[in-house]
Amino acid sequence: MAGGVRIYRFDGPPPVTPDDPCLDDGPYLTGLVPENPSLPFGPTDEIRAVFDRHVPDIRWNARGTGFARRGKFQMQVVMPSGDSGFISLGLDDYSTAAALLRLIEAERPDWYTSWFDGKWLRDTPAPKV
Repeated sequence: MAGGVRIYRFDGPPPVTPDDPCLDDGPYLTGLVPENPSLPFGPTDEIRAVFDRHVPDIRWNARGTGFARRGKFQMQVVMPSGDSGFISLGLDDYSTAAALLRLIEAERPDWYTSWFDGKWLRDTPAPKV
């Protein structure tokens, strides 16, 4: 399975549940980056386990969409399916998202994530804390 990451921000009323229609590429999601090249991400169960470890409050609906909210941070994860080889992340807090993606890349260096400026996250200096 090949995949990439698409990053979105929420641009409307906050979703209430994982089954909220705005989690399914609805009008409340605005793309920030074009699709990345297809790269290996591993089996869906493996991907899901990584998100479960790093986002312990994530909830998954029957369609395989994950949703988490922590303060201002909201995240949507859509697993690759059919012709789609992408995991989609929906978020509205860039620093939280960057920290999460860096943790995932540190754990799985063969997975690649990109950031809103189109650079590979691994090639972008970490923000100074």
